[in-house]
Order: sequence, then C-alpha cells, then structure tokens
Amino acid sequence: MFPLRLQRLLTLLVIPSALAHRYALKDEIIGEKFFQEFSHEAIDDPTHGRVEYVNEQTARSLNLSYASEDHFVIRADHTTVLDPQSPKGRKSVRILSNQIYSHGTVMVADIEHMPTGCGTWPALWTCGDNWPYNGEIDLLEGVNDMSPNMVSLHASPGCKQPRHRLQKGAPESNECNSFVNYNQGCGVKINDGLSYGPKFNEVGGGWYALERTKKEIKAWFWSRDDPNVPAEVANRSHHSRGIIQAPIIGENTLLEALDGIRHSHHPDTIQIDTSKWGIPDVRFVDDECDIPKHFKEHRIVINLTFCGDWAGEFFTYLRSGCPGSCIDYVNFKPEAFKDAYWDIRSIRIFTLPHDVEYTQTGPFARADTEEKMA
Repeated sequence: MFPLRLQRLLTLLVIPSALAHRYALKDEIIGEKFFQEFSHEAIDDPTHGRVEYVNEQTARSLNLSYASEDHFVIRADHTTVLDPQSPKGRKSVRILSNQIYSHGTVMVADIEHMPTGCGTWPALWTCGDNWPYNGEIDLLEGVNDMSPNMVSLHASPGCKQPRHRLQKGAPESNECNSFVNYNQGCGVKINDGLSYGPKFNEVGGGWYALERTKKEIKAWFWSRDDPNVPAEVANRSHHSRGIIQAPIIGENTLLEALDGIRHSHHPDTIQIDTSKWGIPDVRFVDDECDIPKHFKEHRIVINLTFCGDWAGEFFTYLRSGCPGSCIDYVNFKPEAFKDAYWDIRSIRIFTLPHDVEYTQTGPFARADTEEKMA
C-alpha cells in the first residue's frame, strides 16, 4: 500500500492554497426562517444591563420581533417610561441559534440596520457552553454609538495574540484570557468608521464575515457601497428552499485522493472562496493560542441590552458624550430608542467538505482529516 499512501501525500502537496478557503452553502437564514432557526431567550442579562429580555410570544405581540420575506427585525421597546424602582428594565430581545457551528465554517451576515442610541449595547457574537472555556467571538459589538467596531475573543487562560500579524485592523489588547483585565479579551478595531453605529446605518449597513479554522479566526467588513465587496458575499439570490450541503465543485480530486471514494456535487451549490477576499480586517492566529482547545462548538447570539457592565460603566458612558446617567436615560427617554433595532437581511453559513478541514501553512495547503490514510 506504500505507493497509494505516497500518491495521496503527493496530491496534498500540490493542492493550491486557495482550496483551503473554499466553502459550500450549508444554512441560509432569511425572514421568517429566523423564528425557526433561533430561539428567544427570556433570561436575566449576564452583563447586568437595564433590560428585560422577553420570550418569543411576548416579542411578537409587542412587535419587538417580526419578519417579512427578506427582513428580520428585533428591537427594544421605545414607548414605555420605566419605573426606576422596578428591577425590570427596558424590554428587548436576545436570540440564540438552534444549530451549533465549529471549525471549517464561514458566517456571512447581511445587516441593513443595527441598534443605536446612548445606553445601547448591541452585539452579534458566537459562544460555546461553559463560558469562557469553550470561547466567545464578538463579531459586531459596541456601546453608546462609539465607532468603529471592535472584534474580540474571550477565552480561558493560555490564549494570547502576537502584537504583529497580517490584518487591516489595529489591536487594542493581545491577552484573550477572560479572567484578567476585567474580561477585556483580545480585541481589534476595524479601520473603518462605517463599521458601527449611526454611520453604519446611514449607508444601509453592510456585510460581516467570520471564518473559523483550526489555525486562524478571521473577520471582514464591507459597507453597503464598498466597491471591493466580493460578489459572492453581496449576492442575494436566495436558496431558501432548504439546506444545501455538498462537496465543492473542483474538490473531487482532492477528496478522492484522501479517501478513495468518488464524490459528486449538487449543481445548485453556492460557493465562496475566502482566499479572494483580500487581507482580513481582523486575524487571530494560533502562535500562542491553541484555537481548537479554546474555541469549540458555538451558537450564534444576537442581542440588545442597555447600560450594564460596559455601556453603563461610568467612564465609558461619560467618554461617549451621552447625557446624564445611563440608567436614568434608559428609564425616562423611551423615544430615544426608536432606532434601537436590528434589521438583518440574512445570515448564511458555509462549510468545508465533510470530514475535511484545510489549513494553510505556507504556499501550499495541508488537509487535516478525521480518518488516517491507508
């Protein structure tokens, strides 16, 4: 069997690195499908915000969650003056994906509007069970309309990032350990003022993409009018008839070399190739962080809270230029939150072929498989 093993190893060595970044559509979530793929969480806010997260029935009845053919909106109450003596804060929504996602995936979020306003703390993020030991990735998060967006990791001890790595953004912190620096995590600010807040909304939002492999975690942002947004990202030709998961066109030779089985693909498979997307805005690497150890299976979370540990922190709120105290503003200014809503066009999840994850290690790609070669 030695010649067969040698042949397969040689095949791996000549695979172009671009194939390490080719993915096929797995899940597409649009409009009403968000109600099927996500669950409303009526829980106490773990970040101690002035918020009352409501269940789906309440959210629908109060028009805090609703959908059309190609829009999904979740928002906060913007009509009620709160009783300052009540432990219940402003009604809002927090949703959690029913599916879990791990390495070898790309999430593309098409967002038309994000929540804004003093006291707001919106977030689109992913998280594992047993926080922080399975990791947290904050893709779009901020407070009090303070731009730009910062993408962050939060992890258990033993995960750091090097000061210098190939990315467009500017690192704020390189220590990802959630138990130090008041859980600051390792964050990178996106070098684009349109990436967050009112300016994001003024141009019609944009796209965020998150790629997870066993070697790297990368993020990209393109505003709505960015001429450099890849066509495969901006494409809105929906395949919402269901889930499509199939080997990627052009990958058959590699897969056959790995397992000796003839593979085929679905002719309607939508594909992306992240190697053509350019330098990422944010890039986390495994130099001082065992990514599979610290970042495991995650669910997607989308939420909007108020004040709390970050937005309501005294110096953070003061620095933002917001008036008065955060709690008083949230309690007594409901009209200030008419723009505190998410309007999401779609979330699409792309995956690598089954049982194969490619990781780039130089000019060529290496394949990590669950099965040993014969």
